[in-house]
Amino acid sequence: MKKIISLSLILKIFIVSAQEKEIKILNSENNKPISYANIKFLKSKKGTFSDDKGIFLINNNVTDSLLISVLGFEDKILSVSKIKDTIFLNTKIITLKEITLSNKKIEYGYFKKNGKFIRSALNRVIVAMYIPNENKKNEYITHLHYRIKKFGNELSTVRPHLLSVNKLTKNPNKEILNENIVIDINEKNKILSIDITDKNINFPKEGIFVALEWVGNTKNLGFGYSKLTDNNNSHYAVLTSLEFKKNIWVPLTPKKEDKTIAHFGITTKQSE
Repeated sequence: MKKIISLSLILKIFIVSAQEKEIKILNSENNKPISYANIKFLKSKKGTFSDDKGIFLINNNVTDSLLISVLGFEDKILSVSKIKDTIFLNTKIITLKEITLSNKKIEYGYFKKNGKFIRSALNRVIVAMYIPNENKKNEYITHLHYRIKKFGNELSTVRPHLLSVNKLTKNPNKEILNENIVIDINEKNKILSIDITDKNINFPKEGIFVALEWVGNTKNLGFGYSKLTDNNNSHYAVLTSLEFKKNIWVPLTPKKEDKTIAHFGITTKQSE
């Protein structure tokens, strides 16, 4: 009886394995894996993402097309039936203008504040914090800052974002950073600072959203936050679960009178 059950279990595992195939996403220039690429099924609207080795699984019986997108690379649409075992993505060509920056740095945001931590329990979460340009001068962003906390010993992985401001809704809009930067978090308490000086990103006069995406183990990482202490309602944190069916930005706290700020920030320098 045990042999029959074991044989039946083996057959089920074999059938499931035969229905799925392993796909690897690679950089077309150097054949390196592209980690945490977003993968959207265009008909079903479902989604997944590649792992840290650029690998994801797909069912052979799916009759759909995939949209593959990741920062720093050109989007690609492929029919599932035409995918073999490897997908190559081309890097985006971005021309940077030469600028000279002053030595004086300016800090914006709340990354040096003390406060509580919100622990994430959702997969593929992105939290964004609006940073207004109070000086309205010609400044360039040199560093991104995030006050975060790691719970437990498991590795957590994040991806930074910079997003423009939608002039109508005032919510996050288009990606500005345009590079797939993935960072493993090992320390339990820290301010994560990322140098983006070489990206030559201008600080828009309408402000910018500094965002952080949880792409690896999401249950063991949180971000610093506190209640708003001034009367400027433009300072607030928003969150989306990045579900392809509901890619909607919502306030971190639903009550309008209970504004919350995430402990994110930026450093800028003026151009000479």
